[in-house]
Amino acid sequence: MESRQKLRFINELLVPFQPYVSIGFIHHAQDGTEISATFSENYHKAVVGTHPNYTVVYHECVISKCNLPMIEEIDMELQTPDILKLSWLENGIKITSFDDQAMLIVYCPELHRTDVFSGGVKCSDAQCTFKFNPKMAGKRLKIYDQFIKQEKIGNSRYLGSI
Repeated sequence: MESRQKLRFINELLVPFQPYVSIGFIHHAQDGTEISATFSENYHKAVVGTHPNYTVVYHECVISKCNLPMIEEIDMELQTPDILKLSWLENGIKITSFDDQAMLIVYCPELHRTDVFSGGVKCSDAQCTFKFNPKMAGKRLKIYDQFIKQEKIGNSRYLGSI
């Protein structure tokens, strides 16, 4: 019973992330679906507690998983209530593909919604500005990033809360 309740909780948690998980776990779904691979990855680390008092450990949540090198030293700044600016250092990582891109996921637990910024910004640009859904403005947001290069996907990373 406890296991079923935890699976239900994780399923509800991951619903707004499903489009990104389908991309982020594409290389880890050999024996099942991307969502089942995501469940396996998040079951023991991202959700703690017992029914009915589960808690999400956002910095342990994994939305994508692969071996693409990660950009480091990312800074976030809320420029207006609905505009988020990210900047980062390349840290010597060679980014040579014409279609490498940054992907930013903004999650609002209160609304149980995500908004995503993807494409148009290369990792080598070292910054991006994202105008997210104005319904999320003024609410606590959880921010994740990942980088995509050709058919490779980087690990998602929890950047923090704003």
